[in-house]
Amino acid sequence: MSALSKEEKQRVFREQLNHLKENGYITDQEYTRLLQAQGAYLADYE
Repeated sequence: MSALSKEEKQRVFREQLNHLKENGYITDQEYTRLLQAQGAYLADYE
């Protein structure tokens, strides 16, 4: 089994985050903030 590519990891993160939002675990604001944080994190490591 091969490791996930960067794009696959991003997709999985967004899917999990969306699931959390849709099921009431996080708010829309938290969803947006976490997506922004992930984007900043990835930018720091490129």
